[in-house]
Amino acid sequence: WCIECGHRGLEWVDARPFGTVYAFTISRTIGMNYPGWQDDLPVLMCMIDLDDGARMYGQVTDCAPEDLRIGMRVQVHFVDISDEAAIPKFRPVPAG
Repeated sequence: WCIECGHRGLEWVDARPFGTVYAFTISRTIGMNYPGWQDDLPVLMCMIDLDDGARMYGQVTDCAPEDLRIGMRVQVHFVDISDEAAIPKFRPVPAG
């Protein structure tokens, strides 16, 4: 829904799969005390400015914490969570 007015009649639109890291934090502790997440640490959580103008919250994967930077170019990839759904995550765009 729209965070400005609360309207829920938004339409799905295709977006380009690229963006730029606007801000980030690195979590080195288990979220919500769920031990199953220990193998995922550290988790790199970011605000991503999509090339199409929207900003979204997402996880950056395939990146060492010390390499993550504001302004880094990233590309979306999807991780299946069921046969019907997937979560968008991001990874660095290779240089060159």
